[in-house]
Amino acid sequence: PHLCTADKTAPISINYIKSILDRGGAVRYISMDEPYYGGLLTVGGQKCGYTMEQSAVQTVDFIKRVQAVYPSVQIGDIEPYPALSLDKLKQWIIKLEELGAKPAFFEIDANHYHPKYNTKDVRDLHTFLKQHGVPFSFIFHTEKKASDEAYHNDVINRVNVIKSGVGLPEIVNFQSWATGPSGKRDMPINLPENNSRIFSHTRLINNGWRILADNNAQ
Repeated sequence: PHLCTADKTAPISINYIKSILDRGGAVRYISMDEPYYGGLLTVGGQKCGYTMEQSAVQTVDFIKRVQAVYPSVQIGDIEPYPALSLDKLKQWIIKLEELGAKPAFFEIDANHYHPKYNTKDVRDLHTFLKQHGVPFSFIFHTEKKASDEAYHNDVINRVNVIKSGVGLPEIVNFQSWATGPSGKRDMPINLPENNSRIFSHTRLINNGWRILADNNAQ
């Protein structure tokens, strides 16, 4: 949920984790969805109007509250690029460290079509995160949704760009929230994964990972 303070958001996450554990599930990781960027925006009618420093305080408080109850749960952060610049993303990581709660991983949701997008920035961020001991994660998705095939091919192009220009991220996330012709977020189709005539998401994951995990990746 988009709320502004950790005393409101942490209990909700703690209850979700408890619900999963009570039903026999396991929770190893959770991702915070844009706590820095979200603090700047109006989402669902809720406006925090935070500075970066204020968002960092609440983010660290959230991590500490959740891990006080579930210390083994690793908590990572997703932030948008280039909506947030390379320098701002670096400053954010440093501030979280200073406040005592470094994220378990850092994932960027990149807008590949933005005029300020630069693969060099992504490579520099990857290097910076390595220096700070934070695993780097990249979301592979696209806004090209004329067809499942177009979606597949554009993401594979992005995979090749990241492999050659950045290297293999420590964490890889193939994700889609694209709206298909049905008006639902169901593009591309999920299955089957081994039919060469059908450009499913599971086939995309297999093809993309095959490229990224190739021994020639730099």
